[in-house]
Amino acid sequence: MLDATALIIWDIGTRPPRRLLTDMRVGMHDRTILLVGILRFLAGAIILALGVISAFPLVRHRGDFSIVQVWIMIAALVVEQIVGEDVRSRITLFKG
Repeated sequence: MLDATALIIWDIGTRPPRRLLTDMRVGMHDRTILLVGILRFLAGAIILALGVISAFPLVRHRGDFSIVQVWIMIAALVVEQIVGEDVRSRITLFKG
């Protein structure tokens, strides 16, 4: 769930690449949008790091960690695809 939360905050799973680039370009010229973008990036990075740390107890062999983490990210992308828009629409930070 931590990984899915990070993806929901980042809004990269459901946002088309062209819209992402346009939003980034607009954000570079508006300090408020830039600050919100930086805060969203940092929040997502911290939550994603917590998700990676929480996955360590799931593996017995170090070599299995990357396989487990890939499956966790796939599950996170599916969750983000299913509920991401609904969650973002309810949080005012994502509006604008």
